[in-house]
Amino acid sequence: MSDSSSASSPPQQQEPPAKASSYKVLPTTPTNNNGSTSGVHSRSRTTIRPLPGSGGSTLVAGHHHPSSSPTTSTNNTNTTTTMGRPSLPVLPSQDNLGAHTHRLVSTMVKTALDYDQFAQVITTSPSLLSALYSQRLLNSSELDEMASALYQLANALSTLCFMNKVLIGIEFERGTDTSTTPTGSGLVIMRGNTIATKIMDNIVKSEGVDYLKSILLEPMKKVLLDEALDLEIDPNKFESNARMESDTDLPSLENTNFEGKPNHEMRVEENLENLNLFCRYFLDRMLSREALESMPFNIRYICKVIYEMCRDKYRVENAETLIASFVFLRLFNPTIVYPESREILPTEVKIHSKQRRNLVLISKVIQQIANGFEFGAKETFMIPLNPLINEYIEKAKKFLVECATLDCEMKLEAMEKQVPEKVKSKVISNDDKLIQDAMNVQMLIKTHEKTILEKNNQNCKDLINVLNRLPKIEEAIKTEIINHSSSSNNSSSNTLTSSSVTSKEDKKYQDSERYLELLEKAKQEDVRDLEAMNVLTCRHTDPQGRPVVIFSEEKIRKEDLERTLLYMIAKLDKVVENDYVMIWCVSNSTSQARPGFSWMLNVYRTITRKYKKNLKSLYILHPTMMIKVIMKCFSPFVSEKFWKKLHLVDSIQDIYKDIPEETLPLPPTTVAYDIMQNNIKSNQYALFGVPLEDVMTNRKDCIGNLVPTPIKKCMDFMRNHHADTRGIFRISGNQATVNQLKILLNHGSNVDLHHVDCHVLSSLIKLFFRELPDPLFKYSIYDEIINAVKEAGSSTSIIIERLKIIIAKLPQYHFELAKELFSLLYYLQTLSEENMMNAHNLAIVFGPNIIRSNSPNPLLALQDNGPLTYATEIMICYYDQLFTTNQSVIIENNARPVSRNHRPQALNDGDLEKLKSLNFDQQ
Repeated sequence: MSDSSSASSPPQQQEPPAKASSYKVLPTTPTNNNGSTSGVHSRSRTTIRPLPGSGGSTLVAGHHHPSSSPTTSTNNTNTTTTMGRPSLPVLPSQDNLGAHTHRLVSTMVKTALDYDQFAQVITTSPSLLSALYSQRLLNSSELDEMASALYQLANALSTLCFMNKVLIGIEFERGTDTSTTPTGSGLVIMRGNTIATKIMDNIVKSEGVDYLKSILLEPMKKVLLDEALDLEIDPNKFESNARMESDTDLPSLENTNFEGKPNHEMRVEENLENLNLFCRYFLDRMLSREALESMPFNIRYICKVIYEMCRDKYRVENAETLIASFVFLRLFNPTIVYPESREILPTEVKIHSKQRRNLVLISKVIQQIANGFEFGAKETFMIPLNPLINEYIEKAKKFLVECATLDCEMKLEAMEKQVPEKVKSKVISNDDKLIQDAMNVQMLIKTHEKTILEKNNQNCKDLINVLNRLPKIEEAIKTEIINHSSSSNNSSSNTLTSSSVTSKEDKKYQDSERYLELLEKAKQEDVRDLEAMNVLTCRHTDPQGRPVVIFSEEKIRKEDLERTLLYMIAKLDKVVENDYVMIWCVSNSTSQARPGFSWMLNVYRTITRKYKKNLKSLYILHPTMMIKVIMKCFSPFVSEKFWKKLHLVDSIQDIYKDIPEETLPLPPTTVAYDIMQNNIKSNQYALFGVPLEDVMTNRKDCIGNLVPTPIKKCMDFMRNHHADTRGIFRISGNQATVNQLKILLNHGSNVDLHHVDCHVLSSLIKLFFRELPDPLFKYSIYDEIINAVKEAGSSTSIIIERLKIIIAKLPQYHFELAKELFSLLYYLQTLSEENMMNAHNLAIVFGPNIIRSNSPNPLLALQDNGPLTYATEIMICYYDQLFTTNQSVIIENNARPVSRNHRPQALNDGDLEKLKSLNFDQQ
């Protein structure tokens, strides 16, 4: 191609457009009986056109008008047209991107937007993505939701490449900024959970499964098919498995090889050789030409962006290490350790603890290669593998650079994804799920609007301004309902319905000066503590699509009443512009600083007419006598229409008649009080204070399982959401709340654990174990556990061997529950730097709850406290050795020497079928 031919130059990346100021909801295109659209228009939503000033064209919200004459791109415009329809404006070069985006967003915030435009601008605007980018803005669940929604939207609009480039650029800016990076900490790039890294995870999960299966399934099968394979080389863990049966300190003849070495030393050497072979097997597959050429485009594109950022813009020397942190530590290693999380293996395959340990050891070697360092003092038993690491470091660097270097075909594909016409043809308004993703992003931003604005920069202001141009969530829901219901009507009736809805929604009420002053004050008030307590929530809608506001007075203090008023004004100002429903959950605590008559009258006089007129129902749940008296006192001040909206209800069941239970996230403490107050009986078998065997055989939600379902749900939630919380299981939760949750679980209620404080949940778990009539480690084996520690002295290996035999005596349900508990505790102690709870601290907390004596002498427990704590600590640290899948294996395992080499062999045709037919729960 000639360089002088501007028409043949590759198209540049595009920026989404905005809508013009004259926004109007237009009816959907009528459909025929067979579901196809009638007329010449194939799209039922608005058509997007370029902004004024972006190329001489006009942006109009509405259907395409045939009078639009086709034009071609000129030297002074950034738009093109196809078949008479103007395309989206094309992004300028990367150097001018910031100024161009600022002009685009500045124009956009003066117009109304639909979700098509919002999705395009939020996934491609560097300024708006930068405003979203704060690790402390979103909690972990919100971050997952935001990343998932942005990925789905960008992928649907073909803007994923550009969004990844923007986000990785922000990562580099934050990581290389000395003002935000602690002195001496080095680069902090792509570490931790951020929007960028979470979107990378979404890409891996969505696009990398088939790729990972093609690369890792073959070596994975070789590890899992050989049930006797043992790659353990840690002497501290290996010694207990291979300990000789004799109690003497000298090795016996049968446990000694011909060189005079104990067999466990010989096995370490053999396992080291096998581990070396398997690591090579995995690495050769991962670094092969096949792995490079079959790698999904979006994964390689991320490598390319990281490499170019390091090389060209930020002059970072360790480019290969940063690429490795993505390719190895986010793509390959998690799959190797937990293949079931990426659906690499058939669902019926169960991985034993020894097999998991084999995979962990292989991943340790791969991680060191990715980091570019040898093993050192931290894991001395891995030092013999340093020659292997040095051999593969350069191979890995070469592979990573090739991943980051796109060939010609991939470059063309990258440019193809940025063609404006291709982007313009992708709209989300034809997909209900994508619309929901856009709404989720909208709601998450709206939830943290005040925090975003506190940053006080133009990017954050632009983000909120763009958000304010969108339809409100409840308006969008209403519009969808109208569009679906009107699809069978003619065009004129559609227009009439849309016009009537628009005129109704345009009706506004004037705010008083006093209210505006309070609203301004509310925006300046720091109410994050009230937000964290879920004092006021607005997450769901009633069957009519109206938002349901839930006000819980449970945790409000007397000194916070005025701040609560400001918080309510700031939270509800936008919500009450349209119809809404409110539920006031009255706290019946005697210590509650409940609002008095004067305060409530002040609130009623302060709020404006829109609060009163748009309120369709006010439910006061569990009203006290004082509340009822105050309501009577209000009679002279309140209109008769308001009283028709008021409902004093003593039972939640009365609300469930109007709003389904599954869509009404009431606070767990409110539900628990309702059960007690109304003496609601349950046909569910109790959970707390009942023998474990009775729970598992009589409780409906536990029958057929090995662990009580509610307790497993609680422990899984702790693992996934609170594992890094400081003082987990040590700090006590509010006892009244713990007791209320106990009632809910006993009743069989489905508790939303997102509303439960971490320490309340941990106290609930401890309470369950403490109230077992026969403890987790039954009374009958208490003396054996204590004696196993006392008699073994300082020999950890002897304690482990004796604990294995003792644990094997546990009944099945006790064993499985202990296994589940110690799996959680083992995981928590690996995060001790964050949660400050190492194995010893966890043992102090849990030991007395799970190992108890039935002796009436309290001094006995004090005397045995040391051995009890140490036994619990051993079980946490050596969980993977003490809790195997089958109890019989614990008894029969005498750590016999392995005489054969476990080397990778060529796969045969029956390997996969054999793998699928395996049931790893049976030995």
